[in-house]
Amino acid sequence: MGVVSATNKIGKATIILRNTDTNYIGSIIVNVTESIALPKVDSGVDFAVALSASGLVYTWGKNSIGQLGIDTATTYRPIPQALVGIPQMTTIAAGDDFVVALDVDGNIWTWGNNENGQLGRGDIGEAYSATPQMLSVQANSQDVKFINVAAGKDFAFALTTSGSVYSWGTSSRGQLGNGATSNSNVPKSVVKGASASSSAVLEDVIKVTASDNFAAVLKRKRRHICMG
Repeated sequence: MGVVSATNKIGKATIILRNTDTNYIGSIIVNVTESIALPKVDSGVDFAVALSASGLVYTWGKNSIGQLGIDTATTYRPIPQALVGIPQMTTIAAGDDFVVALDVDGNIWTWGNNENGQLGRGDIGEAYSATPQMLSVQANSQDVKFINVAAGKDFAFALTTSGSVYSWGTSSRGQLGNGATSNSNVPKSVVKGASASSSAVLEDVIKVTASDNFAAVLKRKRRHICMG
């Protein structure tokens, strides 16, 4: 999985290499001459979001609570238009009425409904935000970088470059995998144990996915873990 550090279509990409048998982690730098992202389309309730190969994000549909990433004065947009003022993205995911995206430097961006903390910004005193903003996630006083994101109905998951996983939003059915059934408005580590007191962080994950009220991760050697 690669994390691309480019300001335009042409730049350099740092590709993280991980041997799932020996746990060796290395990296190589390659030149990016055209696309930086795999084109993707995702949808929530009455709105859609799309990612172009050049990293542009397009949204259209209903915008009652900022799910299009634009001012709610525009309540509906019938045709796709690119968002401005945000960096190029490498992947996107849509929940019911919010969006989580990953930029070329491995940072998470969110916008839309925040009723259950699904924007991951802490207590922002708002039920929603129409402005895309980057999350600041740290571990051991170091910025955490990510390589993939997934969104459920009103919660989200993110996979780090080291193979650990963070989650935030609704956890009424334990879908955050942090051992608790209370919501979290900031990203927290998914743990191995059955309780929130567990200090064993889930590791060696290579893929995350989410649905309405549950999530699943794929570990090395094809072992699946589900929650929710």
